[in-house]
Amino acid sequence: CRGRASPAMGLPRPAITIAGMSATPAPLRLLRILLILLGCSLVAGLVGVVLPTAWMDRLHRLAGLGELPRAPIVGYLARSASALYAMLGAVYLFAARDPLRYRGLVILLGWSLLSFGVVVSAIELHAGLPWWWIIGEGVATIAAGAVILILAARLPTTTHTPAP
Repeated sequence: CRGRASPAMGLPRPAITIAGMSATPAPLRLLRILLILLGCSLVAGLVGVVLPTAWMDRLHRLAGLGELPRAPIVGYLARSASALYAMLGAVYLFAARDPLRYRGLVILLGWSLLSFGVVVSAIELHAGLPWWWIIGEGVATIAAGAVILILAARLPTTTHTPAP
């Protein structure tokens, strides 16, 4: 494993040395996959930065939310939130390169995601968004944060050979 690039995004695989053998433990492998999936989905938010307003309106209607308000603040908030999501996605991808080395960052991301999920679920409930939206964003975000924390807690504490 050491020195080889992973198939996902060409990121180096961290190697764990245990009694002279190199292996990638399951929690580490699963954590990397989760961080990469989250990172890629968040980076995809860049589409929202340049999405034409007419398309945003169409998606808003398809979601059953009615006409998208035309106030300047709506476009600003949608686009800046998309950009912020994309920036956060880059952090997830960075942490995925070597979750052992960036264990503190990974734990911070897990707690942040879990906390954000709780807050955004409350906002969604207060806003009267449909149940599928609340489950798809709020509850899924809480679950993803919890899984990150569980996997981070199960990371090996053996000698780590840092990725190049």
